[in-house]
Amino acid sequence: MRYILILSILILNMFAIDATMEIVKKTTNLPIVSISIAKNSQNKVLGKKIKALIAEDLAVSSHFHIRDIPNLTQLFEDVPKLSLLRENNIDIYAVLQVQNSSFGGLLLNIKVYDINGNELIVNDSFKTIKDNRYPFLSHRAAIAINHKLNAPSIDWMD
Repeated sequence: MRYILILSILILNMFAIDATMEIVKKTTNLPIVSISIAKNSQNKVLGKKIKALIAEDLAVSSHFHIRDIPNLTQLFEDVPKLSLLRENNIDIYAVLQVQNSSFGGLLLNIKVYDINGNELIVNDSFKTIKDNRYPFLSHRAAIAINHKLNAPSIDWMD
């Protein structure tokens, strides 16, 4: 009996197949996003925090690359400096305006431009009744940007 067991193990080992795994890395060309705070924002301190959170949310989604252009500032109402954005290979540009609202909270106005298509794709406002709830404003703004660009859903951030 023992000989049969040893013989069957030897036969099975002769026909054993080595398992191999092929790793395929797919690279995609992700759009590059730049975010700035409007010169006419009332609350620049919270504006910087909201900008950072939106950038982090978009980076976490893995649908975008984030690039900061330090000297890119404008009024909220102005059209962005397309030549500067194109020089820096920016595909999507967002400008934020943080206002203290009349009801005591915060109002976040956001405009998002498709630089390659020369068009405004998002013009939206988000509000909260307490200043310390600003992370929720940034999450909603990131979700809106993601949704307008038809990227896979990141609704779980809300």
